[in-house]
Amino acid sequence: MTFVEGLGPLGEIQDVKFRDDLRENWAHLKPRLRAACQYARGNGKIYRLRSEVEIRDDFLPQATFLYRFLRHVEPVERYLSCFREALETDRVGTPDSLLTSCFRETERADALPTLWYMVANRQIRANLNRPLTMLTELWLDEAIGETGH
Repeated sequence: MTFVEGLGPLGEIQDVKFRDDLRENWAHLKPRLRAACQYARGNGKIYRLRSEVEIRDDFLPQATFLYRFLRHVEPVERYLSCFREALETDRVGTPDSLLTSCFRETERADALPTLWYMVANRQIRANLNRPLTMLTELWLDEAIGETGH
């Protein structure tokens, strides 16, 4: 598997490897992993080496869910703008609160895929180590420092 930046908590670089690969190729991988750790530290980030076991437990369900929106959703510009504006104003929201504040009840089901598309593309942030629900806290990068996420 590969190096993924930005999918975990802000300021974190996650490197996902299969446990068997780590065991079998440790001597070869160790210098690369050390370099990745130094890169992260030098850029003010935390480096985490994770195996398929850890991501299956906390990250994989969310990644799998969001992947569908990356592949199969054509985002609607009007929805994108409304979600951005709402989060710029309120700083933090949930899917439920954003849909309620932005759209009539008849439009909400149509707008929801665009919202998840934005989370999948990191245009809107969420803690992807927890299940995604209609009450998941969402924010824009600019809001991070002010809300303490």
